[in-house]
Amino acid sequence: MQLRLAQKREVRFFCQCSMNFNQRMYAIVEFSEEGTCEMVPDIWLFMKDEVQYCYWPPMNATKKVQKIELPDKENWAKHRVRVFAKTDDYERAKQWSKKAAVQSSLESCDDSPKGKDDQCVSAALMKTHHLCLVGGPNPGENTRRVMRAVASYGVWKEFSLKGKKVKRPLQNLIIMKILIKAVMRSNPGIQQAKVEDIVADTLKHTPARCQNSVF
Repeated sequence: MQLRLAQKREVRFFCQCSMNFNQRMYAIVEFSEEGTCEMVPDIWLFMKDEVQYCYWPPMNATKKVQKIELPDKENWAKHRVRVFAKTDDYERAKQWSKKAAVQSSLESCDDSPKGKDDQCVSAALMKTHHLCLVGGPNPGENTRRVMRAVASYGVWKEFSLKGKKVKRPLQNLIIMKILIKAVMRSNPGIQQAKVEDIVADTLKHTPARCQNSVF
């Protein structure tokens, strides 16, 4: 058994080294379930029943993308994706990925507040698997940290969960779905309704927190 594992590692190492002699390709993809975008090596993509899928590592994804590591087909997650574009230029792929992340995550938020506050939105953190790493001692603090990682005070103060009191509704936007998934994955057993309550309460007190620079 150990010999077989050693041989498997040697094969993976050999194949990885062989990548240096091949053209490196990157794909910009949207994860269908999460509605988020990533830059991935082309070799992480595969077709099944005429549907495009992508392997995704459980950790250190950024480093694995940079090294164009071969996917571990047995242990990596498999996600349904939509491919936007491909390129062999790493820096260009990074730029396309950031642009696609913003457009995908905010595509249903056309009436979101415009101006300098939009620059505070962190496109890199607007991805569920990244937001799950934010952490927090309890669901409430975890939710607030996730929200703080996604956008600035000036953005959140314009929203309420259902759009009451002349504010913009958050509940039907893609970013709300991302927030809920991130918090639920970080807090197993918590119900979606509870997360929505925490978000609603946080939005309610955001103007005061914004003034006091506490949120």
